[in-house]
Amino acid sequence: MTILFITTAILLLSFILGCNVICFSSYKKEEKIINTLKETQELSDVGRKEEADSLLWSAIANFIPNRGKYYIEACRQYAVLKFHFAMMADSKEKRDAILPTAKNYFEIADPWIFCSEEKYLISFLNDYAMTLFLLGKKVEAKKQINRAIMGFGKDPLIMEIRAIVSKRRRVSRKKKIPIGV
Repeated sequence: MTILFITTAILLLSFILGCNVICFSSYKKEEKIINTLKETQELSDVGRKEEADSLLWSAIANFIPNRGKYYIEACRQYAVLKFHFAMMADSKEKRDAILPTAKNYFEIADPWIFCSEEKYLISFLNDYAMTLFLLGKKVEAKKQINRAIMGFGKDPLIMEIRAIVSKRRRVSRKKKIPIGV
């Protein structure tokens, strides 16, 4: 009877210790993810986008699970970074090669994005709309801008992107000469 009691106690203690180790390691992993996402955002905010891109891609590939709120935040950051890299490209070909990657990550993050801070959400919606616009998906781009307007009213950044996305090539009825862009 004593051996049964001791064995049960040892098993119970082992179980409790195992649970604590799992919880502690899970906490450490979550803390690492949070710190990495914070660091990549800070790097991006101060213009060190290449470093942010490298760190973020490594985190996505190695330790951020491909589901959940941290993955969505990583995708949001990665999409915005790729959009900015596309805008900094030195040729239209390079820009057009980067934009589909940005679009894919915007699409992953989009359904869940309303958990971000407002300034990052506005940036996300603007950059997503411009990505779609530059890829020739003007109707989808206008939907994103309208969504941004519904969420944030007439924020100057949103209105600027709206003006770009809304431009149409108009033709004069009299002379058939293109007017505007």
